[in-house]
Amino acid sequence: MTDPSIVPFPKDGRPLPPKHLSAEEAETWRAVVGSRPAGYFGPEVHAVLSSYVTTVMICDDIGARLRAIEGVDHALLETYDRMTRLLMDLATALCLLPTRPAGA
Repeated sequence: MTDPSIVPFPKDGRPLPPKHLSAEEAETWRAVVGSRPAGYFGPEVHAVLSSYVTTVMICDDIGARLRAIEGVDHALLETYDRMTRLLMDLATALCLLPTRPAGA
């Protein structure tokens, strides 16, 4: 049995998407990993990156449901708010957000 906490890294320094991710999540994983230089993401952020791409899909799903309904579903809107805040926290932890120039 292999240890799930051990993350194999290809020689190009870009981690492969974990097998438990859906095809859509794996596509987002590759887009995020590909947006940064090789070696940017080390094994220490593997779990955070996995959570990030899953949260992206959840936010997309909730957003689509909010757009499809008539009126306002306050419970769904509250869930969307919590999930987008989590997404921002994960993006911050992964240093995916643009930085402001000094003095801006």
